[in-house]
Amino acid sequence: MKLFRYSFILLGFTVIVSTSCTSEYAASSTANFPELHLSENINYSTLKAAYSSELVDTSAMIAGEESLLPKVIEQESIETEIEEQKIIQNQITYLYNVLLTEAKSYLGTRYRLGGSTRNGIDCSAFTQNSFGAIGVTLPRTASSQSELGTYVDKGNVQAGDLLFFHTKGRYVSHVAIVERVEQNLIYFIHASSSKGVTISTLNDSYWSSRFLFAKRIEI
Repeated sequence: MKLFRYSFILLGFTVIVSTSCTSEYAASSTANFPELHLSENINYSTLKAAYSSELVDTSAMIAGEESLLPKVIEQESIETEIEEQKIIQNQITYLYNVLLTEAKSYLGTRYRLGGSTRNGIDCSAFTQNSFGAIGVTLPRTASSQSELGTYVDKGNVQAGDLLFFHTKGRYVSHVAIVERVEQNLIYFIHASSSKGVTISTLNDSYWSSRFLFAKRIEI
């Protein structure tokens, strides 16, 4: 009977101790992890992306998500600017493609000094008409066209740039459009007095010895 009574007391004591330990553990656990109040005005997907890319540090996360807003906004601004630049670059690439397509459509057209049509055309009218297809107005003569745009180093020319030559005397008397650059060879399309509208290369001794400079027209 005494043994039963001791067992009952021991069991009761164990239950009390167990209950007390569980409650105390739960309370201490809750105290270590305070409740977070999240704002409804934050794009948390962007916040997560910014955090993942180490744009923010963990101390800022602990201090509160609102402290991350300036960096998140800055990141979104950068991404927007990059997208806008991509759109602009795509538009420029498209215009250059239209320009070169128009220029190539003249291939085979005979040369005629003072001519400006597909029945006969000279070098400056050829470049003028080609750029006109994308809404860019160039002056009528090669010399006047050479005064526009920005100078481009020969090693940095790209499709759509203008090349200027002196075929008569020491001054600008011929103009051409860079058609492509391959393996350091510059190909250009122009209205040649001997071949009509054709594609030549700056590697040719005749043209390389008469080359003056290259310019890029803003489009």
